[in-house]
Amino acid sequence: MFTKYKHAISIRNIALNSLLAGVLFGMTGCIDQGKDSPNTVYIVQGGAEASTTKGYLVDSAVEGVNYECGTLTGVTTTGGLFECSATPVVFKLGTMILGTITSYSSEGQIFPQDLAGVSRQKTSDAQVIKIAQLLQSLDSDGDASNGIIIDTAKANRLTATQSITTNSIEELAEKAGISISDIVSADDAIAHLNVESGVKPRETLSSTISSDLTLSSDKHWIISGLVTVEAGATLSIEAGTTIAGKAGKGDSTSYLVVDKGAKIDAQGTATNPIIFTSETFLDGDAGAAGQWGGITLIGKAANPQVNAYEANTDFVADDSNLSDSSGIMSHVQILNTGIAIRENEEVNGLSFVGVGSGTIISDITVENASDDGIELWGGTVNLTNITINNALDDSFDIDDGYAGTVKNLTITNLTGKAGIEMSGTTVATFDGFNITTGTNQAGEGGIFFKKDGIGGHFKNGTITHNATNDDGAIHSAGAFDADNTSFDNVTLVGSSTNKFTGDSATGLEEKFDLGTGNVKEQGRTTLAGEISSDKILTKDTTWVLNGLVSVSNGATLTIEAGTTIAGKAGKGDNTSYLVIDKGAKIDAQGTASSPIIFTSETVLDGGTAAAGQWGGLTLIGKAANAQVNAYEANTDFVAEDTNLADSSGVMTHVKILNSGIAIRENEEVNGLSFVGVGSGTLISDITVENAADDGIELWGGTVNLTNINISNALDDSFDIDDGYAGTVRNLTITNLTGKAGIEMSGTTHATFDGFNITIGANQAAEGGVFFKKDGIGGHFKNGTITHNATNDDGAIHSAGAFDADNTSFENVTLVGTSVNKFTGDSASGLETKFDAQVTAVTPTSTTLTGSISEHTKLTADKTWLISGLVWVTNGATLSIEAGTTIAGVAGKGDSTSYLIIDKGARINAEGTASLPITFTSKTASDGGTAAAGQWGGITLIGKAANAQVNAYEANTDFVAEDTNLADNSGIMTHVKILNTGIAIRENEEVNGLSFVGVGSGTFISDITVENASDDGIELWGGTVNLTNISISNALDDSFDIDDGYAGTVRNLTINNSAGKAGIEMSGTTHATFDGFNITIGANQAAEGGIFFKKDGIGGHFSNGTITHNATNDDGAIHSAGAFVAENTSFTNVTLAGSSTNKFTGDSAVGLEAKFTAGSGNSK
Repeated sequence: MFTKYKHAISIRNIALNSLLAGVLFGMTGCIDQGKDSPNTVYIVQGGAEASTTKGYLVDSAVEGVNYECGTLTGVTTTGGLFECSATPVVFKLGTMILGTITSYSSEGQIFPQDLAGVSRQKTSDAQVIKIAQLLQSLDSDGDASNGIIIDTAKANRLTATQSITTNSIEELAEKAGISISDIVSADDAIAHLNVESGVKPRETLSSTISSDLTLSSDKHWIISGLVTVEAGATLSIEAGTTIAGKAGKGDSTSYLVVDKGAKIDAQGTATNPIIFTSETFLDGDAGAAGQWGGITLIGKAANPQVNAYEANTDFVADDSNLSDSSGIMSHVQILNTGIAIRENEEVNGLSFVGVGSGTIISDITVENASDDGIELWGGTVNLTNITINNALDDSFDIDDGYAGTVKNLTITNLTGKAGIEMSGTTVATFDGFNITTGTNQAGEGGIFFKKDGIGGHFKNGTITHNATNDDGAIHSAGAFDADNTSFDNVTLVGSSTNKFTGDSATGLEEKFDLGTGNVKEQGRTTLAGEISSDKILTKDTTWVLNGLVSVSNGATLTIEAGTTIAGKAGKGDNTSYLVIDKGAKIDAQGTASSPIIFTSETVLDGGTAAAGQWGGLTLIGKAANAQVNAYEANTDFVAEDTNLADSSGVMTHVKILNSGIAIRENEEVNGLSFVGVGSGTLISDITVENAADDGIELWGGTVNLTNINISNALDDSFDIDDGYAGTVRNLTITNLTGKAGIEMSGTTHATFDGFNITIGANQAAEGGVFFKKDGIGGHFKNGTITHNATNDDGAIHSAGAFDADNTSFENVTLVGTSVNKFTGDSASGLETKFDAQVTAVTPTSTTLTGSISEHTKLTADKTWLISGLVWVTNGATLSIEAGTTIAGVAGKGDSTSYLIIDKGARINAEGTASLPITFTSKTASDGGTAAAGQWGGITLIGKAANAQVNAYEANTDFVAEDTNLADNSGIMTHVKILNTGIAIRENEEVNGLSFVGVGSGTFISDITVENASDDGIELWGGTVNLTNISISNALDDSFDIDDGYAGTVRNLTINNSAGKAGIEMSGTTHATFDGFNITIGANQAAEGGIFFKKDGIGGHFSNGTITHNATNDDGAIHSAGAFVAENTSFTNVTLAGSSTNKFTGDSAVGLEAKFTAGSGNSK
């Protein structure tokens, strides 16, 4: 038996080490080169083999140091090489112990840090410095950079009576005969050791940064005490840089403040984040909360509630500019923070005091904070992609009227206080959040309304509340602001039964229940075995399926809207699934806003959603035929063939998630299964997502299905067998990696009317529609197959001879990147049938006129006509299904057709990339030529106006309010607005899309405006943010902002061939444009790419290009009036194109100076 040890004192060049090791290995006697690694040497000792392993002593390679290990002794040789067969290894100069090691690093190198017993990062450790100084001072040629060869004559003067620990370097040098002047200085020794150890040098930041400074990634930057970036200065930090706060408390706390008028430019990347941490952690010790202070930004977007910064009252925000920019922070990690300078005056991980919406904050991680993770006092800054872990006070704390939007917030709060705490007159918006509280959380719940007058808008989030204290998922102390509080698509789960607690518990729960798509789990009740009598599953508890649960003949299972049913994890005979047997019924009538949800208990417990976490739902009926066998997953259940119109009940607005388990090989429970189910059963608005087998499968039967959406089924998305003879209407399938979109086997002739099947590039096989066996037919109409698969199976694939007499295609489109349209045994015949299809019948239409005063839904099965002014009134919501077309009737003046969403009303228009919502003209919808000016457009009126905003110019009956900067007018995503723009009266135009005082709680993304006879988009005031906007062929301005609009526009694309300005700005406006591409054609009328139209205009422009080809005299950036230099910036902006006019107009010189002063700009 051989014991192997790897030993090394490291050298500068690892390749050289390997070479030297190879040479020495070859020279060592008694070597068995067939055994183990080449770093292991076997030496015969007393007739038995003992193993040694090479190692290297380094501060550069160190040759000439004595070592002892077990019975072996030696002197380090070329490259610092030593060989040992045991530990510990003791290194000596003369007979003085230099250091001892008891284990070896993976690379086999031993550094002075290892000899001193500290982290490799601690090159500033006193003993490490002394060892390095001594070794370098004993170098024979005095040049440590080429390796160290110890002057043995001097080294041998050192004896056991000396100590590297207790004697000073001067005492040791004197003993070794080294003159004081020849001692290598501590700074030089550290610098050399840093290079050899691969440790970056450290530089301490001065207490005041008064001019632009860049922190490079080639060194570590140390914050010692308070470091302030003063007004006018920008602190730039390269990606990959580490900044560390020195330990200290009270007035010695290390923290960074970016004062008002200063900026931080900290743009990390996902692979090279910028890291703020503690010097303690940098030195190799464990990271922990409270090892340094944190980062604070002071801005100019405060309000009267905001006081001086509590941790240091020398810093005071001002209230001069809601869209002020304090710079940018992206991909930044902030670790081990939080110190109380004085009682109740803490530095948090990341703090914002009156910071404006021009500041960009994204992809921030705060971890280990002894106070709050993030805290905001007032301001309008928006935050995106925020992760907070292990904050010992509140994770996310907002105060003093903060009015921004927080998107994609993830909080893991195991022992701290509130996930989100709110105080002051605060009405922020949280869109996308996931808050998990641990069992040992101190108190205050997931969201805490801390004082009177608090409001907030929460949507698209989950609170997993597991705390054992008495505070609920949503906790309150004081009377909340009911008018400014909303919840939409929020789920409350977790082991705690406390959902709403505190002074406003009742009111907050009522608000929650009034919202759209909210779910609250109120404890759990287990279902198991047989249900033999009528039973109601209420929404006030979560129902957990444990194993097989069956509803037997004569019983009805009723499920309230908004109820959640979860399957417990289990496989084989322990699979959790629900069967509605023949003669039994299910009554599961959810609603669009309160769907019934079947999911896994894994997800309820906070786990990641995935296919295969529970079984699914199966209905057994009485409408079978001779082809239908017993249910394959459990043959105890057998359908009958007695009644084709049999009813197994009703299922509407039901979601079935994370399903699909094989009980035995080829005997799977699908997401939703039907075995011989009759046409008396009503099935509509069903979503199946994440199914490990089929999404939906039907064996025989006559049941009809309507409005079915299936995504991420890992086998077939929709599988029909054994003579299924029903009709499926409005089927949407997204199949990225599974098998067939629709698979058909058995003598089956079903009808599919309205379908959209998208097949991804990585689909396994079987195409969009798969005729699986002989004798298959089917009728397909009004559908699209987008087939992008890279496999060989076509959009319509076949195996066997299809039934030509019972197959037809009508209004079916085959698109996608795959060139395979028809493949398999019946490819030719199916293509012939396809080519013979008939053309479309014009869909029905419904006309909208006048006011809409109650919740109204526009469905995709018809065209909706707008005739004249149509407006949605306060309290009403207009919902529009994906894929819907709305067309404006022709008319001018007071007969103009246009849509207004008034203040207090909402629009819910969520299209998709494949099914956008389209607003167009009736002229174009009827087949006429599309052109600008064929109808009016869409206007949103909000409650986030300011003193500059007047009544809506096209119709002064509509007036915005100024009560809530975070007001929510709804959501518009994947919406196309075509052929718009009419002047009702001179200079009173309806634009393509208009916003009047609309708040930041409104979500606007993926909007296309094309063919607008006036502006494409215009905004008067407001704080709404817009993302992914495309505008082409606007005949006036493409994008026009007025009256103090203070939002952020991200990813704006403008193609302006003949209109006026790409972006026109007037009023006291300082908006932010981050990511833009403006193309100006040769025939543009005037006003350039960006037009500063009047006095007092500012704007922040980053990451964009203006391609300016106009032949007129107005430049790429044009101006009329004196711009506001303090509120104007350009970063990473390129001016290109054939026009030589870059800056023109009254402020040309000043704007060009600003452009030149910005970073990354080119012209």
